[in-house]
Amino acid sequence: MKKIIVYILLALLAKQGAAQNKSFSGYIENCTTSERLLFASIYTKTNKFTASNEFGYFTLNNLTATDTVYISLVGYKTLIILPEQFAHKTATYCLTESTLLGEISVTGKKNIGTNNFVEQIDLKTITLLPSLDGESDILKAYQLLPGIAAGIEGTNGIYVRGGTPDQNLILLDDVPLYYVNHMGGFVSVFNNSALSASNLQIGGFDARYGGRLSSVLDIRTKNGNMQKHEQNMHIGTISSGFAVEGPIKKGIASYLLTGRFSNIGTAMKTIEIDSDGTRGSIGFYDVNFKLNTKINNDNRIYFSFYSGNDNISFFNRFEGSTDDKLNPIKYSALYKIKSGNGLSAASIKWNRTMNSNLFSNFILYYTNFGYSHLFKSDLKDENAKAPAIDIAQKLKSKVEELSAQYNVSWSLGNKIEFEGGVQLQQYFSEPKSTEALFETDLAQSNFLTAMLGTIPETVKNKTIDDKSSLGTGALFADMYYKINQTFDLYTGFRVNQVFYSKESKVYYEPRLRISVNTGFQTKLFFDYAKMHQPIHYLVSSASGLPSDVWLIANKDFVPETSEQISMKINFTGLKNCELNISAFAKEMNNLVNYRRGNDLFLAGKLADKVIAGGKGIAKGIEFSGTANFKKLNLQLSYTLSDNKRRFDELNSGIAFTYKYSKKHDLNISLLYQFNKKYSLSAIWYYATGTYVSLPTYRYPVYVHSGAQSNGIAQTANPDEVYKAIAYSVLNENNFQLPNYHRLDINFNIKKKKSEWNFGLYNAYNKMNPIIVYYKFSDVRSVSNSKLKGLTLFPILPNISYTYNF
Repeated sequence: MKKIIVYILLALLAKQGAAQNKSFSGYIENCTTSERLLFASIYTKTNKFTASNEFGYFTLNNLTATDTVYISLVGYKTLIILPEQFAHKTATYCLTESTLLGEISVTGKKNIGTNNFVEQIDLKTITLLPSLDGESDILKAYQLLPGIAAGIEGTNGIYVRGGTPDQNLILLDDVPLYYVNHMGGFVSVFNNSALSASNLQIGGFDARYGGRLSSVLDIRTKNGNMQKHEQNMHIGTISSGFAVEGPIKKGIASYLLTGRFSNIGTAMKTIEIDSDGTRGSIGFYDVNFKLNTKINNDNRIYFSFYSGNDNISFFNRFEGSTDDKLNPIKYSALYKIKSGNGLSAASIKWNRTMNSNLFSNFILYYTNFGYSHLFKSDLKDENAKAPAIDIAQKLKSKVEELSAQYNVSWSLGNKIEFEGGVQLQQYFSEPKSTEALFETDLAQSNFLTAMLGTIPETVKNKTIDDKSSLGTGALFADMYYKINQTFDLYTGFRVNQVFYSKESKVYYEPRLRISVNTGFQTKLFFDYAKMHQPIHYLVSSASGLPSDVWLIANKDFVPETSEQISMKINFTGLKNCELNISAFAKEMNNLVNYRRGNDLFLAGKLADKVIAGGKGIAKGIEFSGTANFKKLNLQLSYTLSDNKRRFDELNSGIAFTYKYSKKHDLNISLLYQFNKKYSLSAIWYYATGTYVSLPTYRYPVYVHSGAQSNGIAQTANPDEVYKAIAYSVLNENNFQLPNYHRLDINFNIKKKKSEWNFGLYNAYNKMNPIIVYYKFSDVRSVSNSKLKGLTLFPILPNISYTYNF
């Protein structure tokens, strides 16, 4: 009997081994450049499928002797591999670029346990879409998707399902970026010439991702052409740039270098931006650099580096003289305001193919973001030609992150795929440091006495507020399981331990996705995710200047958390069309906000200006539809949503509508390709207005006009009083801006080595206000006030040119 059982077991094992003998694995590359192709679909007509990972690697098991394999990717011709062409070991398969019409619409990631809340956009199509400055921008392209709202007009902020921009984990070659804007958000830090692929998860997040609440945007740069050297240059309305790539050793190692810089900074210095003669300048640059080295067929090392910087400044010069008629003193004052930020990120990665079913990746990275603001004023005696008073105030804020991560992907046949790993992170934050200087030249005592009535002392001061650090560690595991032809299941779990100065706390994050194929060209999807975020973001414009501050979690400001559930229906029953309907609900806790009337620039500790314990509730329904024909592509996306916030110390503890909540958000896109050379695209936007806090009432206050400003009496009569206006805001976000809509158009001419884009932003010149304020005909009167709106962008033409050589 024992021998019979042994024989039966051996027979079953032999059958299982025979079933797994046909294995198909390898890397997918561009035939021309040897660039690894990410997120390509690999499938058979017998419902066996997978996708290449973020390094172009895939495994497809349990193939029979009659299975034909198809490899497809948007923008490339489908590759067909017959059974007799299967390699017996890991091999490389290349795809040829297609000249057919691209798609504006997104494509779901086809993989076991499909996450149909992953969105992908063809980067080649982005160059055909209208834009503010004629330069393609990947973040603005993602704003076209349902569930994703834009912030201020023209900017690339992404507000995903009621979240805020800081709650998006935005990765560049696996490295988190803490700031993704140039020029306040009108240009993103992503140079399209450097990009290879991207995908966006807005629900059911893979467990290997953590540290944010709302979405994961994974952006990958090119590895560099391994076959030949290529260059291109780009000239646009706002910025210009270049890209060079090529082999260091053909087929073994390659490099990529791109750079961009703004065009308008120098020109702005000659333009007065207001009636008192104030001038300004604005500028930015960014650089991407990457090295890619193939050690052997199974091991490859990558080094990536990014650096970017922004500067904006305003300056003015005033001249005058004292009222002393016998001995007047001429003086001049120079005022300068300068703000800037810098972002840098570097990483080294090693990925290894252990066998056809086992793939590993190790990454070590460093990333940082810094913000600075300088105010400087010099009062000069024109007779002495020397400064008498030098006033300067400098404010800085910065955040840094260092991390190591190791993960392994394991394919267990075509029904199960597993991925697991560990991640260690260390955060460093200096939310606010200030330097103040008030310096006087005592040699000019007569001038100082005449101007100020006294001789002030020299004061120097430096403070560093709330400098802190935080360590976290995480274990994560993902499993994709194809139950049968109808049901797919994904389960994931992430365990995070956060180490405060003297204590620690564990956060558990379960993830779940289920997909059901009904068999009627309809698929149903359900997902659930719990997330936590150990770092807070504060932004305020109360001072009239932008500020970006990252505040590390501690026992007083504990990490933010969220839970999200969503469902989706996908229908492909109509020819050349696809329809999607989704519904979601999300709850966010431990949110932070500035106390009313506070911001980064006011004196005092940052922690005293912030309130914690906020709660957010967002829910909505999303609809998207695409229609693809031979020359025409149409896409529509619509979101109906509600987004609330509640803080015990704001709005009397009553929930209020979030600033960027948009009940209705609609985008309609059109792309028509006349032939291989000419194409026309247009996008129409409509959204309900955003919310602002306006004074609930105004009242008069009486001020002695003899009160001094900078030590100088305002009038000769100190007993005279005048009436001024004070404001009071009782309710948060109590005013809604008018509904927003505009039309953008772009005409593209593509030649063999060059490309032209001619565009119109806001083609029918809709004056959409982005700021509202009260204007008074008499500042001493409570009445006679009018509500005014500021429009940033009327109709704007743009042009850009790209040349490849």
